[in-house]
Amino acid sequence: MQRPSVYSYTIKEPPGVNVHRLRNERGWSLRDLADKCRPPLDHSTIRRIERNEGFTHDCLKRVARALDVTVPELFCPKSFRAGDQLRRLRGKVKFSVSVDELRQD
Repeated sequence: MQRPSVYSYTIKEPPGVNVHRLRNERGWSLRDLADKCRPPLDHSTIRRIERNEGFTHDCLKRVARALDVTVPELFCPKSFRAGDQLRRLRGKVKFSVSVDELRQD
């Protein structure tokens, strides 16, 4: 089964989704990213990270350095905006109390 190449962000997504997105943005293959890590990783390790089948902190540090991001950015990218996420959630989830009602109290 092939994964789609575009993902929307949610705060709970694991780092694999973001590694996959960043790698595709750069036009790199799994082997390209693995070779750019220092010291180099095996391409199957990158595949396991992208599929969230397991990773170590050391591997994430090497991948983040190769992608020119920080490890926390693999979990929650800088481009993530909490306000946008809340607006998306408001359309999908019915809140028992609106924000305006809370402000009036």
